[in-house]
Amino acid sequence: MYKIRQCALALICCGAAITGCALAGGTPKAPPIHFLGRTYHLASFDKKDKPTWDFVSGSETMDDWTTMLTIIDRPDARSSKDLDRVVEENKSNYESHGGRILVATTLPYADGTYNYTVVGFDEPSKQRFEISFVKAAMGRRNAQVAVYRVRISDPQDYTGKAKTFLHQHSAEVGSALGQLDLPDIDRLPRTEF
Repeated sequence: MYKIRQCALALICCGAAITGCALAGGTPKAPPIHFLGRTYHLASFDKKDKPTWDFVSGSETMDDWTTMLTIIDRPDARSSKDLDRVVEENKSNYESHGGRILVATTLPYADGTYNYTVVGFDEPSKQRFEISFVKAAMGRRNAQVAVYRVRISDPQDYTGKAKTFLHQHSAEVGSALGQLDLPDIDRLPRTEF
């Protein structure tokens, strides 16, 4: 009951702005994202480093996802020079966590260009390969990063399956990311859960 009152008070004080409150301790609400034929719903929000929203599809959770869409707000990047810094930071971060940069390029899209990076993570102990397709572009006010992650597992040949997936879907994913219309960052919940 306290959380409901707290949310109502926040709505009144913020002029009915969306604050990310949920009723009775549930998940904060965010508009679904439609991507590559799937509908993704908000599964987590983290503001420890940069505001980050993770979306999963169907009944998947943060513990068992096979595909995930992540949105990262970068209010510290407000120019193309800042965006270049963000892209380099992302690459360094991925490499420091065992990722291999498979593709790094700049592609055109409706509002200009975006930086497109594909990163592979080999996880032999789990017999899977995780691929991150990353779009970094300027939003209305600052840079935003969208990451589409895919986990590919196969006890027989997960690396072969990952190579086949990349060969068959990399261009499709890159094009879809280029056309992805991200939700308004200002309207996404900012309450950690």
